[in-house]
Amino acid sequence: MVRYKYKFFLDCIEAEKDVFWKNIFKECAMGKFPSNISIKECDDGSYKLYLKDKSGNNYKLPINDNFRLRQKIKDIFVNDLKILSDSEINHKKEEIKEITQSLKQKYYIWSKLNNKAKNRLLDIYMNDINHMFKLNVDQSCETLK
Repeated sequence: MVRYKYKFFLDCIEAEKDVFWKNIFKECAMGKFPSNISIKECDDGSYKLYLKDKSGNNYKLPINDNFRLRQKIKDIFVNDLKILSDSEINHKKEEIKEITQSLKQKYYIWSKLNNKAKNRLLDIYMNDINHMFKLNVDQSCETLK
């Protein structure tokens, strides 16, 4: 029989669709966390996750709100620990692929322009920047250095 140390993590499993995250929550419920995380119960009955790294960050867990708890855990694991599911990794790869394609296309278009057209576009861009930040001629020249 499986013993659950932190049963509030089990409530997160029901709402989660990704099998990877369901397993993460089950492991957390059993008290098994990544090596650089610890959990402690506070005097008021709440719980905090502590990161064992240079940041020393700690996060109070909203154990009475399953949705917020699930989001908080995922945010900590993804943003601080860089733990991603296979589907999230594939999604990131697709985003990078799209950005790369867009940059290649923009570079191709730019490379086909003649110098006169490039200079004109740069002038328009600088005028827009000067207008946006209310720069005078001296300030504008200073930004180009």
